[in-house]
Amino acid sequence: MDKRTLLSFVLACIFLAPSYANPIDVTTAKNIAGSFIKSNTTLNQTKVKSSTQATLQLAYTCTDKNLEQSTSSHNYFYVFNREDNNGFILVSGDDRYKAILGYTDSGYFDIDNIPANFQYWLDCYKNELKRLSQLPGDFNLTQQGESSKSNEYKSKVEPLLGKIAFNQDAPYNNLCPDVPDGERSVTGCVATAMAQVMKFHQYPTHGVGQHSYRTTTVKLNLSADFENTTYDWNNILDTYTPGEYSEEQATAVATLMYHCGVAVDMDYHYIVSNAYDTSIAGALVDYFNYDAASVKYCNRDYYTTDEWKSLIKKELSNDRPVIYNGQSAAGGHSFVCDGYDEDGLFHINWGWGGQSNGYFELNILSPGIEGIGGGYGGYSFRQSAIIGIQPLKGEVQAPKEPDLKFMLMDFNDESISENSSTQFIYIVANHGLEAFTGSIALALEQDGNYQYISEKSNVTIASNRYIPVTLSVKGSSFPEGSYKIYPAYKVKGSDTWNIMQGPCYMAQYVNAITADKTTNFYVEDNQDSEIEISDLKVIDELTEGESGTFEFTVKNKGPEFNQALCIVIGQTIFWAEGVYLQDGESKTVRMTGLVTQSAGEHTAYVAAYSMSLGGIFWSDDNKIKITINENTSGISKQSIATTNIYPNPANNTLYINSEEKVTDIQIFNLSGQTVLSNKPLQSGNIEINLSSLPTGSYMLQVKSNDKIETHKFIKE
Repeated sequence: MDKRTLLSFVLACIFLAPSYANPIDVTTAKNIAGSFIKSNTTLNQTKVKSSTQATLQLAYTCTDKNLEQSTSSHNYFYVFNREDNNGFILVSGDDRYKAILGYTDSGYFDIDNIPANFQYWLDCYKNELKRLSQLPGDFNLTQQGESSKSNEYKSKVEPLLGKIAFNQDAPYNNLCPDVPDGERSVTGCVATAMAQVMKFHQYPTHGVGQHSYRTTTVKLNLSADFENTTYDWNNILDTYTPGEYSEEQATAVATLMYHCGVAVDMDYHYIVSNAYDTSIAGALVDYFNYDAASVKYCNRDYYTTDEWKSLIKKELSNDRPVIYNGQSAAGGHSFVCDGYDEDGLFHINWGWGGQSNGYFELNILSPGIEGIGGGYGGYSFRQSAIIGIQPLKGEVQAPKEPDLKFMLMDFNDESISENSSTQFIYIVANHGLEAFTGSIALALEQDGNYQYISEKSNVTIASNRYIPVTLSVKGSSFPEGSYKIYPAYKVKGSDTWNIMQGPCYMAQYVNAITADKTTNFYVEDNQDSEIEISDLKVIDELTEGESGTFEFTVKNKGPEFNQALCIVIGQTIFWAEGVYLQDGESKTVRMTGLVTQSAGEHTAYVAAYSMSLGGIFWSDDNKIKITINENTSGISKQSIATTNIYPNPANNTLYINSEEKVTDIQIFNLSGQTVLSNKPLQSGNIEINLSSLPTGSYMLQVKSNDKIETHKFIKE
């Protein structure tokens, strides 16, 4: 395999700011919104003045200033409010994309007061439309990645949740724990999404078993007795308006919310409470008795755009709301998708008391291989959905099953003789509800017939976990002829082998040809992405403790490329950005970040970093020598080097080593928000607990005496 071949993985990143080829100005956008109101049956049900356009007021223009008002010509989308709180409409700023990105039929848009989940969605819009602007002017996304008509689902589904509109504060969090500073923790978006779907089904009456755990951040010991609790659906209201509910009704919804949180090991905090999306499906089955035969965790990476949209539509057509999950640089987000209209827009309930609920373009989030739907850059990545959420049919649960998929595939040699051996390496994940114990092997497929070799037995993978698997195989094991090599698995005690699926944008198999006692391996050009890096250089100069810029050219020599690349100085990641390229496309990339290395000679190169796997998994062979100048701006070299951090990237713990007493530590996300703070008042080694932070890139600010030092790090 060509070592320049990259396999697609996820990293939170910041995109370049290109120029637009097909802009839509505010007047045109307003006309588009007015025409849409006239033609849309949902909005026509709202009482408005006869002059539709007169009811529209520009509320917001998304620009290059990271969702701030601006007169910049790079307008990615517009938001228009309808008068009398009759909702708002989002219009694309590029005529190559679908004109209407989303709309609501009630409320109004206020950029300073929107749900975090909706902010996530807006960030997705911005970054995907920004990506579209990087493509040639004749590239028309509206012709790509559109779902075809199907008899498998209805033409439209009205919002299944109806008037259900839960939130994360009182009374929903009345039974959530208080954190040590005395504040009541919020329910968490995962628990809120789960509770809303369970309210829709009004199931179960009682839970199953008990569960206890210790929270990660503030070390609280929590438990819930599901089986001895009655969920009082008659007293769980659709929504809670202050002064309009009883204590009994408040306790009913608070009990449900708290139990949802405990079921997913919620890490409670008063600012944000976190849980993993991979925990939801198992919690619904294990503690709330939902149907194990239908409930399933689905990772967006393994579906094309059409497959993903069809999957969601079929669920909604069967009256099953979907818990939808995404990840951003600022954190994870869970909400409910519960309907869609004739225009292909999906109804989203954000879990914020009904605020901003409405119809939105789902494909803007899609990291598929068609069009620019790829969601690996910026905010739209690590998407998943929990489907098949329905009460147990019958009295006995179906056996839970493992579901193995590979995340990465590689092999050591391009050719081996009959007397030599080689290795195939996979990262294997278990997306199923049950732990896997069994065998993994190589499946040789020729004309529909399969032969299994290099079997590794007694492999164990817990539910929602992944492990590396290396399969060693001798050259004599390969038969004469041409065939395909897949990874396969079978459960212990079964004779049935299952072929593993990889991400839809990745090669699914390795081709092999054996002749004259020699076996050659290769991946077809149309199976995997292949890029070429050239002209890596420093722009101007690099100075310790100051901002610096690198530039390089990347060319895509394979199919669609949608990955995260980074600059590495020595052994430290300098900066990372998402890069999207069509087949044959080239692009010049600039990366700007803080130079944290000391003055002197260093080596720099381009690499790819996988947040899922926790490290750099590919690096370009062309490395350059760079010089970092000593800082002469009045800050001595010694003052710059008084603190250092390790490891970087870090998992749940980051260490700060300081020669001087540290008086204050602040950690900021890439939006500039403070996400952690500490006042250690000590020197030497300082341990920082990062477990409450989602994966992503952060800036660390360390204060000691009169100095402030800044470091960039990545949380895995």
